[in-house]
This record gives sequence, C-alpha cells and structure tokens, in this order.
Amino acid sequence: MRVDGRRRNSRDGADLLQERILGVANEIVRQEGLAALTLAAIGRLLHMRPETILRYVRDLDEVRDAVTACAQTELAELVEGAIGGRRGRPALEALFESLRLYAQAQPGMYEAALLRPANSKPGSVREQDPLTRAECAALRACGVPDPQAEALAWCCRAAVHGAICLEASDRRSRQRQIDENFDRLVSILDAAARATVRGETSLSVFTAAEAWAPSQG
Repeated sequence: MRVDGRRRNSRDGADLLQERILGVANEIVRQEGLAALTLAAIGRLLHMRPETILRYVRDLDEVRDAVTACAQTELAELVEGAIGGRRGRPALEALFESLRLYAQAQPGMYEAALLRPANSKPGSVREQDPLTRAECAALRACGVPDPQAEALAWCCRAAVHGAICLEASDRRSRQRQIDENFDRLVSILDAAARATVRGETSLSVFTAAEAWAPSQG
C-alpha cells in the first residue's frame, strides 16, 4: 500500500506541475502573443530547464494545442453568451462582434483559437472544436441547414478574420470607416447565409455582395 500511495502521490504531483506549465503557457500567450510561446520562455517563469519541462509534456506542440483548446473554449463561451436567443442577422452580428472584440482584447489567444491542433492527423475525422460548434449554431439560428453550416462557417470566419486584421493595421486613421465597412461585411455574409437557406449553394460571396448592394442605394 505504501508503494501504491507513493506512486499515486508522484502522479498527482506530475499532474499539478503539468497544469502549472500549461497555465504559464496561457499567460505568455495572453501577455506576449503566440510567437513568444517557447519551452525556454516557460522555463524562465517556472525556473525550470526545457528538458525538465519535457518530462511533463510531450513537446511544444502539445503545449500549443492546450492553449488552442483553452482559447477556443473561452471564445466559444463568449460567442454563445452574446448570441443567446437571437436569430437571423442579429445572431450573425453577435457572432462577428464577439470575434472582433476578443481579437482586440486578447490578440494572442485569438490567434491560438484559430489554429488546428498540431498533433491531429491530416484527413482524420474529428469532432468540431468548441468555436466551430458555436459558429455553426449561429448559422443554424439563421436557418442554415447542418450540411452547409460548417462550410459556410469557414467562409464567414475567413472573411471576418480578414476584416479584423485590416482593422488592426489601420485602427487610428479610419476607425469610423472601418466600423461602417464591418457592418457592410455583416450584411454581405447575412445575404450569403440567406441564399444558402434558399438552396442557392452555388452563390458566391461576391454574388451575394452584388445582390445586397442595390438594396442599399
């Protein structure tokens, strides 16, 4: 029994140290960005050598995957709370504005949330991550059927991410115009979602933009 107790205590201690390592990794990404996350950076804060850290985690990719999972869960909870019972365009607005605000407040974690786990196998069937599930839920609130929801969620994320990156590079000089253009982007993606609901699956975002523009004149 004594041996088993020692093994259990040793395992518990290893689990606690692993949690500390992953907690420090999250803080590094929050404060300095994803690029700053290295085993050496973690080691400096924990007063450990990188080779010692590798006794408790497989590699840096495992640490990044843990940060990604944390960021996706955090952002998904923000999205779900913002959407609430909204449907249609208000649900899309809540989704996109949540992504935008999170990117502004936590740029490093936002970057991590968009990553695919490094240790996932190419071509493997995997469950949707929490963020993708939240995005698909927002699109289903617009009436988009499940078979098209994930594909359209990818397109929407790509468009909104591009807008977020442009906003970050040009915030001071054109903030009002950026706000107006972001609202236009929501309208265009809303038009694309409505087209999907109608079964117009071949309608591109550009065609949706053309269809939306005359109604604004």
